[in-house]
Amino acid sequence: MIKVEVAPPGGEPVRIEVERGTPIRRALVGLPVPEHPWLMAFSDHHARDLREPLEKDCRLSPRNIADAEGIRAFRRGVRLLLIRAAAELFPELYVYIDHSLSGGFF
Repeated sequence: MIKVEVAPPGGEPVRIEVERGTPIRRALVGLPVPEHPWLMAFSDHHARDLREPLEKDCRLSPRNIADAEGIRAFRRGVRLLLIRAAAELFPELYVYIDHSLSGGFF
C-alpha cells in the first residue's frame, strides 16, 4: 500500500492508501464531484495523465478546465487530436497551429 494525499483546488487535502499500481483516476474517486471532470493531476510537481499508475507515496493535485493548468492540458490534448486526425486523413498536408487570439483555441 502507498500513501497518497489528494489536494483538490480550493478543498481540504484528503489522505488515502491505495494499492501500488492504482491509476490516479481511482485515487480521485472519494473527492466531491466537481462541476467539470478531472482532466489531469500534478504529482510531485509534474503533470500526470489520470491513467498513470501510482508507484510511490505522493501528493496529488487534480485539475479540470476551471483552472489555468487544466485548460492548458485540455487545449494541448485537442491540438494533438487535431494533428493526429489530419495526418491520418490527409497525410500530404502539414498542420500548423499558431497562437490563439482573445482566449480562443486556434
